[in-house]
Amino acid sequence: YAGGQHAPGRTEPRAAVAAVHHLLLAHGLGVQVLRDAGVGGDTGSVGITLNLLPVSPADHASAADVDVARRVDGLQNRIWLDPVLRGRYPDDVLEDLAPYGLRALVQDGDLETIGAPIDVLGVNYYFTFTMRAAEQPRLPSEWVGAETATDTPEGLPVTAMGWEVEPSGLRDMLLRLHDEYPGTPLVVTE
Repeated sequence: YAGGQHAPGRTEPRAAVAAVHHLLLAHGLGVQVLRDAGVGGDTGSVGITLNLLPVSPADHASAADVDVARRVDGLQNRIWLDPVLRGRYPDDVLEDLAPYGLRALVQDGDLETIGAPIDVLGVNYYFTFTMRAAEQPRLPSEWVGAETATDTPEGLPVTAMGWEVEPSGLRDMLLRLHDEYPGTPLVVTE
């Protein structure tokens, strides 16, 4: 999804949720292979790089905007961070994605595999999301379980890709990672 246009391919929400779980499982299996090969410590670092973006509601007094921002944060950030760094999916994300079968995908041992300790977390930061809840869902939506989510531009300068430039977002994300996932070594990769 870019600039309001979806790439050709599958757009079923259940398939997207399954893809997330299996990407995370593949990461955990890859960590196991690297550890079994002796990678770590003096022989290199094992980690993952994630595209992490601060998400906030357009109107903090609007329960709908706050909820849609929480849902998008769950899909953009916590659905990746919590399994890798805490060995579990966030409870609210599991609930939001219940209609799409996330719980049923998780087999015995999956979360232990996904949560295998890493040496470093790479952070890609490009822009922030300021989310507003639309009255009607937008389908297909890149936000499974948050189909009313609409990003609201802040009127900042933009890149050639049309992404608003907000340097404080990187600081905010790094501070959040430090506070919510203490002890995780971080590298800004993009």
